[in-house]
Amino acid sequence: MDINYTYHKTSNIETNLVKIEVAKRIIDLLPTLPHIEEFLRRRSLLKSSLFSAKIEGNKLQLPKLIRELIAIIKKREHAAIKAAIAHFVFEKIHPFLDGNGRVGRLISTFILKNSGYGFRELVVLEEYLSNHREE
Repeated sequence: MDINYTYHKTSNIETNLVKIEVAKRIIDLLPTLPHIEEFLRRRSLLKSSLFSAKIEGNKLQLPKLIRELIAIIKKREHAAIKAAIAHFVFEKIHPFLDGNGRVGRLISTFILKNSGYGFRELVVLEEYLSNHREE
């Protein structure tokens, strides 16, 4: 199994990238209120666990596929697109019997946060994905 997925930046993707940039700038401009942010982070963490899913694993050529996944992550691309593709590819690799969805979302969150799109950990990525699953 080779990972040769392609995608095209549609107008819908471009619109969503603009919305992500706007949200990032708004959150970056908000004053820091540690007591409120801590409350929201805890709530976000609890919500994150609610959207976890159990999926049965597959046996694949894991080392090769993980190397291909890392190559995808290293490509120069907008963080949101890179995070989405990495999550999708990781789910296709499906290396674990349980927890692949959680690890895939963790990879996405890691990519976003390391690229400056952590939104101060106030946004629940899993909730958004669950609410927009069909889009």
